Order: sequence, then structure tokens, then C-alpha cells
Amino acid sequence: MNGTIPYPDIYRKLYPKVEDTIMKYYPYSDMDEMPTEEELEKMIDEIYDDMINEYPEIEEDIRERRVMSRGVNMQRPYYGRRRIFRDFISLILLGSLFNRRRRPYYPRYRDRDYYNYPGYGSPYY
Repeated sequence: MNGTIPYPDIYRKLYPKVEDTIMKYYPYSDMDEMPTEEELEKMIDEIYDDMINEYPEIEEDIRERRVMSRGVNMQRPYYGRRRIFRDFISLILLGSLFNRRRRPYYPRYRDRDYYNYPGYGSPYY
């Protein structure tokens, strides 16, 4: 192997759209706050609509239409393509948003012991 991670094709098509949407709503790379649920839903809807416009075969699920048209109460909920794909979008979106959060600044050697060993240089050592 050459060291690359084999991502699915749908991820390669979806990830740039997620990043573009985040940059549209939050143009700065560091984020102090996370978006509200309404903002997240709006972002997910926008990404979903872009993907469906570009790849309409994602939304075509014959079994989902057949189950919905019967109107039969099922024992367990049916998770069709639409719902699973929206959940997949939200997972990628949340992961990207969490990666953009600002990490706390820790000085490398200033105000800490030089050897970076716990307890070294403390008065109780």
C-alpha cells in the first residue's frame, strides 16, 4: 500500500461540498462557537440539495417508494436512502466543524519544565 486511506467515492464527492458550505457560513478557519441546530439543518439541506442536483440517482430508492406507498405500519422504522444519506452528510459536517474548533494554546517550553516530564522540576520531586 502507498499509505493513502481508501475513502468511498461518495465521500470524495461529498467532502468538497461540505467544506464549501462551511466556508460560506464561517469564512474564518477557527471557530469559537458551534452553529445552532437550525443552522446545521440549513447547511445539511443545502448540501443534500446540491448532491441531489448533481447526482439524482442517490434519491432513487424503489423500495422506499414501495414501502411509503403501502401505508403499512412496520415493526421497526425503515431507514431509506434519503435518511441515511442525510445522516452521512451530518456526520461529515459535524466532523469538519469539530476539526475547525480552536485548540487551546500551550506554550512549548515557556512556563513549563524543560524536559516535559510530569513532576520534573516541581518542588515535591
